[in-house]
Amino acid sequence: MKLISDLAGAAIGFNSARGDVISVQNLTFDRGAPADIEPATLADQARKGLTDYATAVRFAVLLILFLLVYLLTIRPIQKRALAAPIQKPVALPVQAPVDLELRPARETQADLAERSALMKKQLTESVKADPERSVTAVRAWLREEGS
Repeated sequence: MKLISDLAGAAIGFNSARGDVISVQNLTFDRGAPADIEPATLADQARKGLTDYATAVRFAVLLILFLLVYLLTIRPIQKRALAAPIQKPVALPVQAPVDLELRPARETQADLAERSALMKKQLTESVKADPERSVTAVRAWLREEGS
């Protein structure tokens, strides 16, 4: 105790000529009885858990809210927007060619031109007769080529 008293006096600039006094005592700390501490309630434990893991809980709640918004609003809208109405291709009525005779294996340039003109005439008549059906058929062909 004398050594601790001398050390404390040196630290504070002790001077007995001025009338300074240092008192060093050996005291024990008061330990409360363990029975005085009340057990933690469920609410206290929950509060402590939320305080310890507040950041993780905040991110988990935000993730759950995002998933709910996505599943309940964004995904159905996305499905509806991407699901184009599927229309079955409509076949245009094809009229039989005027001449049903057998053609030779090799057609001449004149035969091809005549056949092409005939097909163009038939197609024009078909489009004029039912334009809506023709547009639907062309759209279906374009969709098939894009796939």
